[in-house]
Amino acid sequence: MKDSPSFQTVRIIALLATPAEVESLPASVAGAGEYRIECVPFFCYNLSYGDVVCCSSDDDGEGLFLNRIVRKSGHRTLRIRFAGTAGLAHTQAQSLQDELLADGLRVERFAPRLLAIDVPPSYPFDALCERLNSLAAGLTTLDWECNWECADPDPEVGIDGAELY
Repeated sequence: MKDSPSFQTVRIIALLATPAEVESLPASVAGAGEYRIECVPFFCYNLSYGDVVCCSSDDDGEGLFLNRIVRKSGHRTLRIRFAGTAGLAHTQAQSLQDELLADGLRVERFAPRLLAIDVPPSYPFDALCERLNSLAAGLTTLDWECNWECADPDPEVGIDGAELY
């Protein structure tokens, strides 16, 4: 699809729960007023790569604001925060990134401490969660600590927490 001449990337603004905070999300046109999320969200909850969303223009018509999810992709989003002085540069963080990429997962970095991971429906989600639990339960030192969360735990729930189907 990205190689198609009709592929057009737009930026969608998602308002977050924290006042005056937003996340800018690249998306492609999926239909009239509908857009497909083309990234792994770092801060939005209940939103994942490939989800189709409905947006509206701001007052001056320059920006698009996310209103609701039209269709979930089945993908899920995991986030890992690496605390400690080394952050993403720590050897364990680097090793994990290499493993995830070798498994064919989409991994995006928000330096110096955050990874966002796209988990497609075909990937063994529970096994990955067990791996992350094991990593997080490991040794905590001054330069290493790992915490993770599932930012889209239920593929049938929208950004407002309401069931979609």
